Amino acid sequence: MKPGNIFVEPKVTFHNYTHTSNDSGKNYRLVTVDGLICESICENRVIAALSSMPNIEKVYHKPGSDSFIIDINDETLDNKLIESHILSKVIMIKIRKLLSWTRKNFQPPYH
Repeated sequence: MKPGNIFVEPKVTFHNYTHTSNDSGKNYRLVTVDGLICESICENRVIAALSSMPNIEKVYHKPGSDSFIIDINDETLDNKLIESHILSKVIMIKIRKLLSWTRKNFQPPYH
């Protein structure tokens, strides 16, 4: 559990990923979701969001990690679509955006 992430605005990033096996025709992407709070609910919501999308065949995830590997059968699948689908499942997204903004803009000066 990462309770400090309540002050982090969730962010999704994508990276190319080459699988170690020789799966011909397979297209993988590494999806990192920064700002997850818990290992059970948050990670499961991301897995469910990814698994429910068309053209995503399988989701691989190591519990406790912010990274997800997706097996895509259509390499034209847009990252923005994936990102919006993931972020739509984030718990309290509007409050977290506000808390993140507040933390960035109203930190006390350090001497």
